Amino acid sequence: MAYIEPEPDFEKLASDELEAAAGADTKEKRRAHLDQAAIYAALGERSREPGHSIK
Repeated sequence: MAYIEPEPDFEKLASDELEAAAGADTKEKRRAHLDQAAIYAALGERSREPGHSIK
């Protein structure tokens, strides 16, 4: 039987990035973390749509 890798927990990943953004010491780092959080949030939304997967 083939191993099926579970999809990542995008909500947790987005939350982690938001926490990292809150603790960032520069605007550039904060912006990078916020951008990554937005990407994870979008992937999470897409993965919840019926018939969609990020794989």
